[in-house]
Amino acid sequence: MSTVQTAGNSFPTLVARFFSRDRIVGRGSSVTAPSRQPKQMLIVPAVNHHAVDQATASATDHLREADLARLLTIQKWARLLDARFTIPGTNIRYGWDSIIGLVPWAGDLLTGAVGAWLVYLAYRVGVPQSLLVQMIINIVIDFAAGSVPVVGDLFDLAFKAHIRNAILIENFVKESGLAATKPS
Repeated sequence: MSTVQTAGNSFPTLVARFFSRDRIVGRGSSVTAPSRQPKQMLIVPAVNHHAVDQATASATDHLREADLARLLTIQKWARLLDARFTIPGTNIRYGWDSIIGLVPWAGDLLTGAVGAWLVYLAYRVGVPQSLLVQMIINIVIDFAAGSVPVVGDLFDLAFKAHIRNAILIENFVKESGLAATKPS
C-alpha cells in the first residue's frame, strides 16, 4: 500500500478513517445496520486512526485515492444528514435531514438532491448497479415518507436513509474490494 500524502493525510490514515465507525454515526448511537446487511452494526468501537490492520489494508488495496476520498465524503455527508446531533438525555441521533425536512417539500427536495449526489459518488467509485438501486430506493422512501407533514419528520428521525446507504457501500467495499480497472 502506498504512503502518498494527500492534504496532510497518508493513504493508510485515509483508509483507517474510512473504516472507523465513528466517522459515520459517532459514539453511543442507537442506529443499527439495515436488516439486509447483518454482518455490520454501527455500534463498533473506532479503529486506531494511526494503524491500519491487515484486513482493512487488504480490503482497500484496489482503491484509488480519489475513490477513497469519495467514500469518505459519502460517510461525512451521511453523518451530517442523519446523525449529527443528539437529543439531550437520550441516545437518539438526528441530523440536518430531520431539521431541513421540517420545511414542507422544499426541505425534502433538498435532502433528496444531496442523497442523489451521494448515490452519484458511489457510482463514480464503482459500486455495482444492484447496490445503486438499493441506495436509490432508500432515498426515494426517505423523500416520499418525509414529504408527509409531521409523520414524515418522525420517519426521517428513524429511517436514516443516508446512513443506510453508507453502510451498504462500506459492506460492499469490505466484502469484495473494488477493481482497479473500473472506468473513472
